[in-house]
Amino acid sequence: MEPKHHSWRFRFGGLTLIELIITLAIASILLTLAIPNFRSLIRETAITTAVNLMVAHLHLARSESINRRERSTLCPSRDGKHCFDDYQWHHGFILFTDLNRNGTIDDRRSCAADTPGR
Repeated sequence: MEPKHHSWRFRFGGLTLIELIITLAIASILLTLAIPNFRSLIRETAITTAVNLMVAHLHLARSESINRRERSTLCPSRDGKHCFDDYQWHHGFILFTDLNRNGTIDDRRSCAADTPGR
């Protein structure tokens, strides 16, 4: 018995218009659900990064104090030269050896770290 021959013997590959519309609808629904979660992930990552940066500088301050056998100062700063009492750490902070305890970097060699704000 011979196989039947059809005029549409070969099926063309590709998508129909309905398949394409359904695929785009599903993709848009998934993106609508995923974008708010992605934003919160970015926010949480930024917070974790800031905390890790502060902890790293606290460890560096301790290490510098032990190595130099002098008191290290870690304080908020906007200009990278003076300490400020406003506790606005997001503007940046400095870590230095303050020999005369005036809250100012007297010698640039005493500055161990200068972190600009965001």
